[in-house]
Amino acid sequence: EARKEAAALRRLQQAAALEARVASGDSVDIDMDEVLPMPAHSPVPHSSWGLIFFLYAPFTLGIYMLFYMHRRAEELKQHAGLGPGGTNHLVMMLIPGINLYRSMMFRKEVIELENMTGHQTAYRSIGSTLLWFLLGFLVVPGAGFGLAIVGGLITGGEGALALLFVIPGSLIGPISMVYTMFKLTARQHDSLQASWARFFHAQG
Repeated sequence: EARKEAAALRRLQQAAALEARVASGDSVDIDMDEVLPMPAHSPVPHSSWGLIFFLYAPFTLGIYMLFYMHRRAEELKQHAGLGPGGTNHLVMMLIPGINLYRSMMFRKEVIELENMTGHQTAYRSIGSTLLWFLLGFLVVPGAGFGLAIVGGLITGGEGALALLFVIPGSLIGPISMVYTMFKLTARQHDSLQASWARFFHAQG
């Protein structure tokens, strides 16, 4: 127990030292616009959001996402001293109502890690996120639905020509929604990956 407490204190000290070095601007040799790979010594592994979103999550019926949420929150707690840790985060995310509050707090913690490592990503842009929601969940699906309706009216809903309108129009909406959700959720993942790469590069 004493070793765990000492390790936790050391991690907090490292995080504070990194934040101070970034703030000073004279001891962290990192280009703030540079995209850094995850260093080999990083305890946070590199991971692909595309694989997680399109492969691991659906093929495990969403169970993998429970592991993912726990791991991300635990990494923030262990290495940067942010948040309540993996288990507490996961429990709160499973409780209706509380999960909304916890989601907002987790977003704040991810942005705080960006601040600690001296960079910014699109994840913090609320305006851009709302624009993605508007286009991906309303405008583009609405256009697809309109295409299917207009095509059906023009062709009388019969024949191969009707299918050229109805099938694409019917598919545009679901594809747009899935792609939009992928892009928006990828922002959080990519923010964390970029922040941890800078965090552990700075620690050497």
